[in-house]
Amino acid sequence: MRTILTFSLAFFSLALFTPPGAQAGELKAGVGVTEITPPVGYRMCGYFYERLSTGVHDPLHAKAIYLQQAQEQAALVFCDLIGVPQSVTDRTRVIASGKTGIPATNILIAATHSHTGPLYFDALRTFLHERAVAQNGRDQQEAVDYPSVLSEKLAGVIAAAKNAARPVELEAGVAKQTGLSFNRRYHMKDGTVVFNPGKMNPNIVLPAGPIDPEVGIVLFRDAKSRQPRSSLTVFALRLDTMGGTEYGADYPLYLERS
Repeated sequence: MRTILTFSLAFFSLALFTPPGAQAGELKAGVGVTEITPPVGYRMCGYFYERLSTGVHDPLHAKAIYLQQAQEQAALVFCDLIGVPQSVTDRTRVIASGKTGIPATNILIAATHSHTGPLYFDALRTFLHERAVAQNGRDQQEAVDYPSVLSEKLAGVIAAAKNAARPVELEAGVAKQTGLSFNRRYHMKDGTVVFNPGKMNPNIVLPAGPIDPEVGIVLFRDAKSRQPRSSLTVFALRLDTMGGTEYGADYPLYLERS
């Protein structure tokens, strides 16, 4: 199973490295996966208007990696969602820490930023939800309390990853992929800096900033068999290649399958 995170993240700053002068302990890692697709009909995220889901192009998942070395434990969770609000991450950390003993401060929860997942937080969701309640007495699009369901599922997948932990060897490498991503801020001929000025706009002078072409890969091998157990790929590229009204994980799914 491979997990992808689509923005750079210094995820090994979680105190898993051994201090200078100390002897390194055995590294253990485990992986867990759970589906987090909401019911069809739930609002979808990613745009500035109400968009209702009509089906499932591919299921949304949350994927957890558990790490342990000596007495230190940590968990990384990556979700096929546009984001995860602090209200959800705070609750998840409390539940997961109670289930597993992992310190809440050592649990990292992130999202791939898929634009074909649920709209379950932010100002637009609040506006649409309150409007539906005012007009109809209830919000029929929110058939479930998705934030609460999500917190429970994320805590569960962290526990599953810990239960699957085995001794591993860690390998890491970095490649470069150019010609795929681009900076969306541009210097224009009139001296302004514009966000998304339009494809092939003749008034563009040059990008207003760099891109990050590095593709970081961390591979976890079984310590005995040396067979790959899981991997983490890191690349800075926005997710919005699908569109439509079906739930989907976007391009990270295809990178995982490859």
